[in-house]
Amino acid sequence: MVNMSYITKRKIALSVKNLVLETSINKTNVTSVMQSIHMRRQTFYDFFLDKYDAIEWIFNDELREIIEDNLDYAKWTNIIHDLCQYFFDNQKFINAILNANIQENIVEETIKKHTEQLIQVIVLNISKEQNITLDNTEIHFFPEVYSSVILEQLKSWIAINANRSVDAEARLLILVLEDSINGTILRKKGSHDYIFFD
Repeated sequence: MVNMSYITKRKIALSVKNLVLETSINKTNVTSVMQSIHMRRQTFYDFFLDKYDAIEWIFNDELREIIEDNLDYAKWTNIIHDLCQYFFDNQKFINAILNANIQENIVEETIKKHTEQLIQVIVLNISKEQNITLDNTEIHFFPEVYSSVILEQLKSWIAINANRSVDAEARLLILVLEDSINGTILRKKGSHDYIFFD
């Protein structure tokens, strides 16, 4: 059961998101956020430090719903598709935050953190299924690299108004991941089909 504290927190964070969409991140302030949902200004500070904290929270909350909440149930390919759908549906908001002059980009760090978790689960599950052993460096390095690739590609995709459909974008990301992971499997199994490029 969802508690009232979570509902209030989400309501405030969504108000920040809506105001960023209606105006800009620079024109969004705590007073206008709380007026838009008819709540006391002080209530904002019961939950968040500032508007950036609220933005980080909403990204964490929405990405958790897509990624972590589905890791044990959904196929990883479906989660990648849902992630692409999220970027497509929220491209105006994500671009507004990415293009804002923020010292530490909360969007990038948050998205990378969640996609790293997804990739780590994918890599560990496939290595177990294929009976291959990854060393500690590989277990941490692969998710870091793949999540960076996914983040940069999705940013590029929505920056140019999503010139491919969600299905096409997801299919290409899945293809890149599958090809790369297949290469790792072939190499680990000492397959003659694995090609070493000079």
